[in-house]
Amino acid sequence: RLDAASGADEAIATVCAWASGLQHEPDLRLLVLDLTRLARNDAALSERHRRLFDEQWKAVGSRLAKIFPEGRSPVAPLVLGALVMELTYGNAMQLHAELRAGDLIGVALRALRDAHRDQAAP
Repeated sequence: RLDAASGADEAIATVCAWASGLQHEPDLRLLVLDLTRLARNDAALSERHRRLFDEQWKAVGSRLAKIFPEGRSPVAPLVLGALVMELTYGNAMQLHAELRAGDLIGVALRALRDAHRDQAAP
């Protein structure tokens, strides 16, 4: 869906809707917490999953670059992707009925885009 978004606002809305739709899937969050606990005691497992997360975050961040002028994100794809994925899967979000991950992601992405656009303006 993100690749089909025609502009920055549509791309941001798509990511926000996706993240908010995952709000009530705590099994994935628990799986990541359990994996983190196990990986602390196993260097090979830790490295393998760090690479997996890095690849996923970079892929998400690269696809989100389209929200910035000329597709140039002011932060590395890894950072941009981690921002979205960590807000999406954050456990504390389960405690708030009114606040959704998509709300926070929208604020963060629009602020990054607007700040970058303002800096790029002549």
